[in-house]
Amino acid sequence: MLPKLVSLLLGTCLLGVLLGGSSVEAETTTSNPIDSLVATGIDAALDGKPELAIEAFEAVLASAPHRIEALSAPLAFQYAWSGQLGRAQSEFRRATALDPENINTRLGELLVTNWMGDHLKAWRGYSRLRRIDISNPAPLMGLAAAQNWAGRRDLSLATLEVADNLAPGHRDIMHLRGLIEAGLRPQGGFFHDFAEDSDGFLVNGIKGELNFSPHSQIRLRPFWNKQKIRLDDRLKLKEEWLGLGFEIQPKTRIGIWGNWQYLLTPADEVDSTPYAGITQVNATLTDRIKVSGSFERFATVSYVTVPDKITGEVYGLHTEIRPTWRTKLN
Repeated sequence: MLPKLVSLLLGTCLLGVLLGGSSVEAETTTSNPIDSLVATGIDAALDGKPELAIEAFEAVLASAPHRIEALSAPLAFQYAWSGQLGRAQSEFRRATALDPENINTRLGELLVTNWMGDHLKAWRGYSRLRRIDISNPAPLMGLAAAQNWAGRRDLSLATLEVADNLAPGHRDIMHLRGLIEAGLRPQGGFFHDFAEDSDGFLVNGIKGELNFSPHSQIRLRPFWNKQKIRLDDRLKLKEEWLGLGFEIQPKTRIGIWGNWQYLLTPADEVDSTPYAGITQVNATLTDRIKVSGSFERFATVSYVTVPDKITGEVYGLHTEIRPTWRTKLN
């Protein structure tokens, strides 16, 4: 998902354009109480205090509703910065209706759309704005953010390259690219586990794993696990596993993940299943509807009643429906 800082930097820039280009003027001293409230709201917005800015702007509109055209967009941004995404979305729609040609207001509305989890919708909106103004890097930055949050790191990096040609060295471009590339770097580690359950079983194990990405859309996690299982003097077992976890997103709407492991040293005392794991395929129908299918192979062993064992295969079908998402962001 897009780092919040990237959106905040973009939105702060847009807020400055909106305030500077509107009829609203920040005056530190004035005899008009309405103008004083406007100045208070602008000062609070520029100081990063959205709650105070909202209070001032709403007070202005309560007394002088004719100022809505000048204040609607700044108010929408302050709703967004305060985490009130539902109110921000409604206010951006009103601001866009008041000034349909203002690309900055439309960028703000798409920013909130992306924050609310509707990444594909934001993707389409940024693409349209890109075609309207091909020399403006802001739609490209928003597009790259939506692509990244939709899981398409490869397309996001390509979009950032185009944006960098229009705005070389821009901090938003560098920040998002840095976050994506950092997430693709190889990682690895060794871990030690020691546990005792309520039945008195002692588990002492070590695990080593490596995370790496041979492609920006593929993440692999090979791992090795060795553990000893003991129950007083009645049972002593050793197990050694070799496994692979993976996450693959070949298409924007299709994702595959899984985790499988193979038992290298089956215990003589237990009729062990040599492999177990799960694979799941996810399909995004819309931003709000996702379906998935899964296959899992498992084995549950009772070490007390050796060699009692339960082995099974599970097939699953899942649906996720999201009527409303992130109308409030903390």
